[in-house]
Amino acid sequence: MKHVKILRERAEAVRKMIIEATQCTASIGVGRNKLLAKMATDKIKPSERNGWKGGDGGIGICKDYRTSMRDMDLRDIPGVGRKTEEKLKKSEHKLAKVTEVWRLGKDAKRILQQIVGAGLGQTIYDCCHGKDDRKVQAQRRKSIGAECNYGIRFNGPYGPDYLVKGLVEEVVRRCKDNGVAGGEQVTLKLKHRHPDAENKTYKFNGHGWCTNHSSSAKVLVRDSKDVEKLNSVCWQLYRDLR
Repeated sequence: MKHVKILRERAEAVRKMIIEATQCTASIGVGRNKLLAKMATDKIKPSERNGWKGGDGGIGICKDYRTSMRDMDLRDIPGVGRKTEEKLKKSEHKLAKVTEVWRLGKDAKRILQQIVGAGLGQTIYDCCHGKDDRKVQAQRRKSIGAECNYGIRFNGPYGPDYLVKGLVEEVVRRCKDNGVAGGEQVTLKLKHRHPDAENKTYKFNGHGWCTNHSSSAKVLVRDSKDVEKLNSVCWQLYRDLR
């Protein structure tokens, strides 16, 4: 279809701009709202399947929300966290999939609102029908950081000190690329495995169920190249959080 070709060309132009500016590849999902665009990104595959046009070149285009959401878990809907997921599963209707909401027909919204409340129930109902009125808004950058929360396992030759230093070096590189000379505060965020977390994570090699911790320190850095100073402060914050 002609409009699909145009969307693909525009998405590829954006990918090219990102690569040239950051030297990083990017996947782009296209849909009529944020939900469907995000789903398109998550569902990118090397061939056409389940109503998704594309996958080659890191671009996914959502054409039909019903076909595409057929195998979707309610857990993947914005606003549905672990506790909400448990409420839905333990309810009389034992809801876990989008298709199970569809089968409720005209009673779906009322039932969802009885289980999780009016606001969230409406949101889940709308998302299950491909609706999402959240606006896409550019946000002004107030800080520069780096985060790594996938594939982190300290059962090999590299420990947390190696990871902390690597993140510090990445932050310094980003500061340099953005023309930032220095800063006055550094914050370290740490995820700690929840004692009741399952051994097998929801996402392969993901962090699973964690508790979140953070700590900040005032540190006047005039030169963003001062890697050792930042690394020393961040390592102390890590030790304090442990």
